[in-house]
Amino acid sequence: MKLKIDMHVHTTFSKDGYTSPGDLPKIIRMKRLNGVAVTDHDSVISKRFDLSSLERKGILIIPGIEVTTNQGHLIGLFVHDDLRPRLTPEETADEIHGQGGLVVAPHPYDVFSRGVNPSSLRGYIDAVEVINASSLPFRLSTLMAERAAERLNLPGLGGSDSHTPDTVGDAYTEVEVSNPYMDEVVKALRRGLTTPQGRSTSLKNRFKKLSLDLLK
Repeated sequence: MKLKIDMHVHTTFSKDGYTSPGDLPKIIRMKRLNGVAVTDHDSVISKRFDLSSLERKGILIIPGIEVTTNQGHLIGLFVHDDLRPRLTPEETADEIHGQGGLVVAPHPYDVFSRGVNPSSLRGYIDAVEVINASSLPFRLSTLMAERAAERLNLPGLGGSDSHTPDTVGDAYTEVEVSNPYMDEVVKALRRGLTTPQGRSTSLKNRFKKLSLDLLK
């Protein structure tokens, strides 16, 4: 079976996020997803969810974080404790692996977001975010990330990089699993049983996010 999981979602616990964590289960169902990875900036908020109860209801909330390194952002999936910001990418990757997590290179070729070149982290990263719905220029950054994943023989993931409810699920990852549980998702990601899917976030929703930022 295939699960649809948005692997890059921010909540109000990111200073530029506008999605309430409590609304995520409802949003997941509304967007016809099976789950999301909550990847707030430099903060793990998984303790705010009853992950087991949600899993029994068919909703997966993957605990994660988007860490600011001294060269750009890295995502840690399946981590439960905060990580120190401003370390080197290699040190950050080691800390994520130390928690048993997976290291993802997000938006590596977005001209507006600070990503880390996946090729510089060979042996440290476990996947490349091939489709990031927020990245610009969308087609070029997607193509370059796809080629990097192929070159490094790493799984490609899709994530919306959503900061507002409307954009959750703009991009997501199809994960091939034998059952719809978290441990199966971990195994599938490690084995590369993933297919990134999605589209660029609409101009309307980009301007909506910008308007919210300006009103802060």
